[in-house]
Amino acid sequence: MSIVRRKLAIGFVLLSCSLAPVPAQEAALAPGWVSEAVAAAAPVLHARSAILVDARTGTVLCEKRADWIIPPASLTKIMTIHLALKAQAEGRLSLEERFVPGPESWAANMPPRSSLMFLGPGQKVSVREILRGLAVSSGNDAAVALAHRMAGSVPAFAEMMNREAVAQGLAELYFVEPAGLSGDNRITARAFAEFSRRYIASWPSALPELHAVREFTYPTESNYEGPMQGGTITQANRNRLLWDYPEVDGLKTGYIRQSGFNLALTARREGFRLVAVILGVPGENVREGQERFAADGRALLDYGFAAFAPAAAPRLELPPVRVYGGRARTLMAAADPPLPEMVIIERGATGEVGAEVRIAAWLEAPVAPGERVGEVAYLSGGRVIKTVELLAAREVPPGGALRRAAGRLLVLMRRLFRGQSPGQLVRLEVPPL
Repeated sequence: MSIVRRKLAIGFVLLSCSLAPVPAQEAALAPGWVSEAVAAAAPVLHARSAILVDARTGTVLCEKRADWIIPPASLTKIMTIHLALKAQAEGRLSLEERFVPGPESWAANMPPRSSLMFLGPGQKVSVREILRGLAVSSGNDAAVALAHRMAGSVPAFAEMMNREAVAQGLAELYFVEPAGLSGDNRITARAFAEFSRRYIASWPSALPELHAVREFTYPTESNYEGPMQGGTITQANRNRLLWDYPEVDGLKTGYIRQSGFNLALTARREGFRLVAVILGVPGENVREGQERFAADGRALLDYGFAAFAPAAAPRLELPPVRVYGGRARTLMAAADPPLPEMVIIERGATGEVGAEVRIAAWLEAPVAPGERVGEVAYLSGGRVIKTVELLAAREVPPGGALRRAAGRLLVLMRRLFRGQSPGQLVRLEVPPL
């Protein structure tokens, strides 16, 4: 698809979402492995789209139209902050660096009704202050200033954002600018929840130092080399759950007309961290919109903490997989993703988490690296709660004529006497380590 056609297609989808009637409040859907009681307790939400996941494993705990494309509004700024923290970790940027914000980033030159950090002439600002201005004040001026400092222009920085999304395998994230003002930015709740949990894992200090900060004062006398122009301005974080829900320590709110009210949220209770993304909350005014997304966030967190809990996963040593007619008689399987140390179960579930290794009934050479050869299924209360694919770790090319003939004979015997087909998975007895 050409770039022009891609942009037209994206625009059509976003326009369709923005013009679609607001769905009535309805319950999110719980995963299929939960009990009827837990599924029935899934919260009723105002949001058009939402998802709740476990931050450590990515397990989806409930969702509502999580693949709808909706503009992120100021949730965009989390990606903007991420790129700055990544540059700092790689030694390309210092958080203590002070620079003069250019006129393109002054508050007076931002679009009407912008959220602002209040950058202006005569100031010097540190990168750390810019990040606070993004996370707490949601400053569109801060986003423009950082984009020019890091990439030289807003379009060049947007390219950096999209390269990062592609590098993370999150093609559903697409950005045209770093502040979130444009309705042409796009995300899905599912993809943004995955990005958010990776962000938290990569930059754990960003929560207490940026996203959990309740208010931010800027500018101060230290931001002027000459006389201070005007007074200081203190702004409160728009994530009201920082005050109302003790375990909440991030992440970001957002609003533009094309999206409605958005919220990326995280909270940690007794070592169990949840991430929620709530998109497209309707509201006639800011107060109503914020009340509704706060209510949705509170309902999702209450549900997640009440209904689910982490549990240790059995440790397994994967056995070799038999190959027929190949140069090698066996190959080792690799789990993709790696086998977990922890899984999410229903809170109060009795008995230990179990695991089953299921391997292809037979594999006939050639076998390509990365070919699916089985799975590991984790069980709780008799239900499969998680599966992890097993892939061939290396290539097994066909053997010589005699070995190929012997392999075909053995395969035929398995088909005739055991009734096994090539795609069938058979359970192996693998004791935990």
